[in-house]
Amino acid sequence: MHMSKQVSYIATRIILSLLISFGGLLSFQSLQGQSFGLSRLDLKGASLTHPTSLDFGPDGKLYVAVENGQIYAIEVERSAANDYSIKNIDNIHLVQEIPNHHEDGSLAPEINNRKVNGLILAGTPEKPVIYVSSYDPRDGVSGNGDMNLDTNSGIISKLNWTGEIWEIIHLVRGLPRGKEKHGSNGLALSLNGKTLFVAQAGHTNAGAPSQAFALSS
Repeated sequence: MHMSKQVSYIATRIILSLLISFGGLLSFQSLQGQSFGLSRLDLKGASLTHPTSLDFGPDGKLYVAVENGQIYAIEVERSAANDYSIKNIDNIHLVQEIPNHHEDGSLAPEINNRKVNGLILAGTPEKPVIYVSSYDPRDGVSGNGDMNLDTNSGIISKLNWTGEIWEIIHLVRGLPRGKEKHGSNGLALSLNGKTLFVAQAGHTNAGAPSQAFALSS
């Protein structure tokens, strides 16, 4: 009786595996015919060097974060089908101006920007809110040795538009930042807007072999 149950269990697992595989194959095949439209945004001379994250705000503006910590609020104008241009662009420097520190906690005034990888918008059309993840911008790439960067420099910030100016508050400080490149990354809000999710790296600084990683050879 025990053997019969075991055989039945194995057979059930095999059938379920086949159904899942077959269903996945059907889903994959149904995706083959999908296509995506392509729209063009004329930057009109504006320079967005190394953009890392973007999101449309409740005010209709396109917010773009670039690697050095600057955030651009862009008014996009539709000229024709699939043809868009920048009507106006504002620079937001509050995250870029967050002070950096060395690993021993001392200020690092010579490091005058922040690395930003995550940005998401919330709020209302009249008072948009920007959530941003940032950390020490130094990259301890192989061969550079220990850059003395702040391995607890990850910060989650909230920027509020008052109607006249942007104000910044820091929600979370001290998130891990690896000695090479990894740190606080993408952000997402729950549907009710009450929970902010953070994709966080740099927990152990122990990745593939590299002079800049710890605990590896």
